[in-house]
Amino acid sequence: MSIQRVGILYHPKVAAAEALAKELAGSLATQSISHWLRSAWDDEGAKDYLQDSQLLVGMGGDGTIMRAVRSASLFDVPVLGVNFGRLGFMAELAPEEAIAGVLAICRTGGHIEERALLSAKILKSKEGYRDSSALEYASALNDVVVARDAPSRPIYIEVGIDGERLTTYRADGIIVSTATGSTGYNLSAGGPIVHPMAREMVITPVTPHVALSNSIVVSESSIILLTVNMDHKAILSIDGQAEIEMEDGDSVEVSVSPKKARFMLMRPRGNFFGSLMTRLRWGEDVLP
Repeated sequence: MSIQRVGILYHPKVAAAEALAKELAGSLATQSISHWLRSAWDDEGAKDYLQDSQLLVGMGGDGTIMRAVRSASLFDVPVLGVNFGRLGFMAELAPEEAIAGVLAICRTGGHIEERALLSAKILKSKEGYRDSSALEYASALNDVVVARDAPSRPIYIEVGIDGERLTTYRADGIIVSTATGSTGYNLSAGGPIVHPMAREMVITPVTPHVALSNSIVVSESSIILLTVNMDHKAILSIDGQAEIEMEDGDSVEVSVSPKKARFMLMRPRGNFFGSLMTRLRWGEDVLP
């Protein structure tokens, strides 16, 4: 199926990304393909254009693509990433491939890969229930993190799963990640790598003190509750791009969102783990 309307989001502080975005817009115009162009930092404004779009191109690093996915997921629009970052885990195309690749997908269609998103709801201990869907960042592609706000002062985080208390961590924080996010902060904190098509959630403590240090993998149908207990503030982070203050007794409820992240690929993905080893430079032989 051909694509007739394309959105383009670019990182506003990467001059090469903005220049390529404008060049792509010109190429789409020559093919009589409707299009629009906006800064990735104006993802709220982009939502006004997404409803009738068939493809969203994100030009930047993984952060830009995460912004694009969160906005596009509200309208089930697939995202095609063009890498201007370093590792480029979420990008399908290099900059030099972008124009030809987008035009080819517009002509013939590509392959759509669906991944899990997280939904977070804040439970304020003093204000009653507050749903995070009213916030700018209601969902997460990578992770939801509750962490300390003050240096050298760990916080107490009680973790519950499906209404049952698991344990209380004295730690720097707790990460709840998707499979996509398992190669991000979760991996840095010692968590497992999960195939990106999996829908399970991973709970990983960050430098826990005298507590369970292993990660826990829970079902996509589970509901995770993180409750903070401390005499100073904690921070709720959504994909590392939004920070919300939490106070003593506040909780965040994390679950797999009914919405999905949809990535547009040129072709079905090949060997994920082989590609991962190459990107992380782990594939070098260590034996003589």
